[in-house]
Amino acid sequence: MNGPDMYMVLHHPFASPASSPASCEACLALAGAPPSTNSSERALTGARLRTQWLNMNAFVARLWTRDVIDCADYALTTMAMMLEPYSLPPEQRRGGGTGECGDDAEGSRMHETPMELDVEVASVWVREVGDKMYASREILGPKGNPDWPSNAGRPGRSGGTWDGVDGYHPERWAHWKSVFEGIARGEGSGNMVEAARAAVEAMERIEKKAERDSDRR
Repeated sequence: MNGPDMYMVLHHPFASPASSPASCEACLALAGAPPSTNSSERALTGARLRTQWLNMNAFVARLWTRDVIDCADYALTTMAMMLEPYSLPPEQRRGGGTGECGDDAEGSRMHETPMELDVEVASVWVREVGDKMYASREILGPKGNPDWPSNAGRPGRSGGTWDGVDGYHPERWAHWKSVFEGIARGEGSGNMVEAARAAVEAMERIEKKAERDSDRR
């Protein structure tokens, strides 16, 4: 299973109508709004799916940490599709963020997740397996790899303003860090800001460790 395919499996846990909590309450719960004692069943389902979703991503990331499976393509797809849109102006971002539901809540937004949750998931990957992402130079697309098969898609393509290679690169890592820093300065809900700050702190630790390791050589 390649990165985009795994993305669809892990990042659409309510893809079937029977399990789709397509309501504003559910969207807000998925975005991190805590349910109250008066919350509807859909809101409680949204909160439960949010927790399961974050835990699933952490679990899969740890499998890569332990070299059980190679998730380089999936991790890159996650960052491109869940974090990089925040480098775009708000009106160009998928779904508009803030856990809000439009008039089409029962339609096209049914299969989308709030961008608050997207940023939290991207933060999970950086915190769990950022050292592998920082060290990787894998290219997953034609930009940077002229021999990339034409029928293999572009799993490493940009999801925002990144205009470099279709893959891992120190400048793309710096781009991710810059996007997280922008969110950490206060854009969005509290849980999203906290996740962004935690990601920045993890990235700085990884950078300092890599610098120390380099100095020892």
